[in-house]
Amino acid sequence: MSNTLFGAPLALDAATLEQWVRILSRSWIALMGDPPGDLEADLSALAPVFASGAKPRVLKEKVYSLPVANAEDRLLPADALAPIDGGSLITPEGRILLDVLLDLQRSGHTAIDVSQQVRALQTAIALRTRWQRTWLKNQFQGTLSAPPLGAALFLLINGSIGPEAAFILPSADGEDRQLGQIVLPLVARFSERLGGRVPETSGGVRKHWAFTQVSRILGRDVAREPAVRGTTMYIRPDRQAAFLDEVASRLARLADIHRRREAVTGLVDGYREIRGELAAFGQMHEDPTATRRIIQRVADPMTDPRAGGS
Repeated sequence: MSNTLFGAPLALDAATLEQWVRILSRSWIALMGDPPGDLEADLSALAPVFASGAKPRVLKEKVYSLPVANAEDRLLPADALAPIDGGSLITPEGRILLDVLLDLQRSGHTAIDVSQQVRALQTAIALRTRWQRTWLKNQFQGTLSAPPLGAALFLLINGSIGPEAAFILPSADGEDRQLGQIVLPLVARFSERLGGRVPETSGGVRKHWAFTQVSRILGRDVAREPAVRGTTMYIRPDRQAAFLDEVASRLARLADIHRRREAVTGLVDGYREIRGELAAFGQMHEDPTATRRIIQRVADPMTDPRAGGS
């Protein structure tokens, strides 16, 4: 075993022990706004700042709210109290160390024994592992709101199956905006009919979040690849049925059958109005027979497990 715990010596005199408890407690309150409480709950509360995938904005807001570090803060190891942007940020390991030191104070001891050391290290490893596992899982799972589902249905109805019929997201800004003016209002009206947010429609499609979300969340079914003219998106040929089932299932969770039918049929009607413009871009690949099957799958109450056969 190491002769330190998160950089802290295993033996502390009573004065140093009291000082470190005070520093760590003060740092915890500065970060979280409340005194230290239950260790497990406190560690869970640190996820927005330290967990894998934590938003930089949240981290920066927390750091900017910290007081300027003082000379006393620098007595503690950086693994427990990290110096950052002029402040001192208590880490998950620092919160675990504080729990160990508080245990020492209550017991009247001044030395961390092997069992305490092992337990603290296991707690830190388990926490970081859980955060990493959650992040990994989230890369393949996530919710899709109405606009990305509209973009997904557009790909299906447009027959964007396989590389040969891929939907091309142009790299040229002018062409991208022109295509966006054709396609994005379709997605926006679909979302509005479902009661979802109405996305921005004045920009292009290549960087529009409705399309990027589809390939991010459903990447097993939808490919997004660089191409000569920009970026291509297409449904993988062997995943077409699975993709349709996934979209239908997510729509069923999002809206009742009546709103869903209105939104889907409205999307198809709108698509028929812009087919000529898409064809002018070389981007129209619809198979009307396939479109009828898509409508039946996502909008027919007899295929809806929530409809109860009525």
